[in-house]
Amino acid sequence: MTYTATAAGVVRRIPEAAARLLAHIREDIARADALLVQLRDGGMSWGDLAALIDPDNPPARSSAQRRVEFARRRLNACWPGRLSLTLKLL
Repeated sequence: MTYTATAAGVVRRIPEAAARLLAHIREDIARADALLVQLRDGGMSWGDLAALIDPDNPPARSSAQRRVEFARRRLNACWPGRLSLTLKLL
């Protein structure tokens, strides 16, 4: 096997590895979104959510509200009608 063949094999695997990494990132974002929505629906205050989002520099209450509502919309777009099921699984 030559170095050229090895390099070509590595280059072919890069898109596959990137796709797997992006899939993991999307899953992590979905879990974080679901957790934020679940905490808010469970009664956590906007201030507490803001502190949870960034403990060192909590965003304003309105920013926390926007973040949670965006998370809710993103979850509904990914899994229409399955948001409650997703939250139950966490």
